[in-house]
Amino acid sequence: MHRLGMPVSDDTILRQLKRDNPASIQEDNIRVVGIDDWSWRHSSRYGTIMVDLEGHSVVDVLDERSVESAKAWLRERPTIEVVSRDRCGLYAQAAR
Repeated sequence: MHRLGMPVSDDTILRQLKRDNPASIQEDNIRVVGIDDWSWRHSSRYGTIMVDLEGHSVVDVLDERSVESAKAWLRERPTIEVVSRDRCGLYAQAAR
């Protein structure tokens, strides 16, 4: 963030995305979701980001990367028809 001229931490950006995201109001209408992970701390702690691929917006940010958390998130949104993910097997298990 410093290189972009934004003197804030990555955690602050993620918190603001999660708190201020207008798409969170329309979560019930998500049909196509993208799931990906990132490292909170280099190679030690990971999180998960959920993106509405039709609405082009971040829907949620999960504090961990696990089958259980992704599965629970998907289960709460029965309108989801398509899940786009990377090759990580965790998200394949969650989507199934």
